[in-house]
Amino acid sequence: MKNLLVFVPVAASHQVADPALLWRSSLAFLAFCLVASAMYLFNDLVDRERDRNHPDKCQRPIAAGTLSVSDAGYAVAALAATGFLVALPLGLEFLSWIAAYAFLVVLYSLWVKKIFVVDTWVLAAFYVLRIVAGGSASGITPSTWLLSFALFLFFSLAVLKRYRDMRASRTAGRTGSVEPAAYASAPPGSMIAAGWASLAAALAVLVAYLCSDAVRALYPTPALLWCLPLLIIAWQAHMWRSATLGRLDSDPVLFAIRDRISLLAVAVMGGVVWSAASLGA
Repeated sequence: MKNLLVFVPVAASHQVADPALLWRSSLAFLAFCLVASAMYLFNDLVDRERDRNHPDKCQRPIAAGTLSVSDAGYAVAALAATGFLVALPLGLEFLSWIAAYAFLVVLYSLWVKKIFVVDTWVLAAFYVLRIVAGGSASGITPSTWLLSFALFLFFSLAVLKRYRDMRASRTAGRTGSVEPAAYASAPPGSMIAAGWASLAAALAVLVAYLCSDAVRALYPTPALLWCLPLLIIAWQAHMWRSATLGRLDSDPVLFAIRDRISLLAVAVMGGVVWSAASLGA
């Protein structure tokens, strides 16, 4: 699901009807799926001992012992190699971005994830990097508006993820399983405040964009887009409420694709954007 972000530059520029751009974005999507899968397995290899003491991650195949370390290592190499082969037709620039993603994941798994707060910025960067790489594959440079909005929004989701991990570990009585360890003693209120502050920054970027000339060039009925900030606030309020009540039982993105309210919110936001782009055209 996260790798669908490579399609954002094509969608944001309203060029989804161009088969050549869709084909290149689809190749980028497949390449990221393969390389990201390799990186997830690599992270699980590195964390297998710690995951065994985690309330949820103990069920991961490597930590649970249902997938051997050697088989996982072979899979990492095979998936990564295949991903880079798929990426070859997209050019050197895209290869550089996907290599940067893989390198950043390795750094994160071995070192950065132990650094308080910095780890959440890197988690947000993983999302933004997919958008930039998607733009490289399609030849469409993402706007500063889009990248700024995405960075703050995904940082908010990264904080939500850490808040959820902290709460789950405290409930299970395994505070030592939280990474970085500083989150185990972090006041829950400060994390909630940080998440909402970042969301406020994302919404400020969105509102500034809605007031700009750039939005009028793409949307015949831009007034409809003013529904988006309210919808995003309502959706995120639901996500944070679910986390504080212990209902957010997985990564926020995985939770959102199974949660009816989140799916409804995304569908309504998609309908608003489509209407703004179509009505009056």
